[in-house]
Amino acid sequence: MGRSATSLTLFPADAEAPPLNALAARTGKLLPPDGSTSAKAPRVTEVAAHESAKDAAVLVAIGADHEGVPALLLTVRATHLSAHAGQVALPGGKIEAGETPAMAALREAAEEVALPEDAATVLGTAETYLTRTGFAVVPVIARIDRPVTLTANPGEVSSVFAVPLSELLERARWRRGRIVHRGMVHRYFETISQGHRIWGVTAGILRSVHYKLYGP
Repeated sequence: MGRSATSLTLFPADAEAPPLNALAARTGKLLPPDGSTSAKAPRVTEVAAHESAKDAAVLVAIGADHEGVPALLLTVRATHLSAHAGQVALPGGKIEAGETPAMAALREAAEEVALPEDAATVLGTAETYLTRTGFAVVPVIARIDRPVTLTANPGEVSSVFAVPLSELLERARWRRGRIVHRGMVHRYFETISQGHRIWGVTAGILRSVHYKLYGP
């Protein structure tokens, strides 16, 4: 897999491949695919809980590259955005009135990278992840079901890329970092993949999902 570009083609991953087989089995033990009970789920947070947190959802979409290697879809946020500009992110955004987390995640992925909603099957949702900026983010895990060519929406995304799933499952590739912001120490996970630094909220969400599926 190469570095990110403005377009990316993903294929369905072999459902019988050990990583995908295990992922599907473990995801089946998570919350319902529509995320209907996510509000009652325990919340994982970077710092303290936000009672007035804004609801959001991200899509954790698993597909494969042209060689059949299972991979996770990621984006690089546009540099002109007011928040987290230029950082690696999962497709996602705010949950609108009347939407489930799954609906919101798929809609945002369609807007950001032109992922057709009928090209992915939602497998389940993980615990809500609370960010220090006041968002309650529901990770929605999905499987790419047919070949798709994704295109970055320049208004929101500068590029799109995929990370081999095996890299994200390898604990040794992750390390802990820390920053001081307004006198407070914030700790975070980070890793380097495909020439990109994956850290902060995105890394926290991925580690949270990993913990739920595979344990510490």
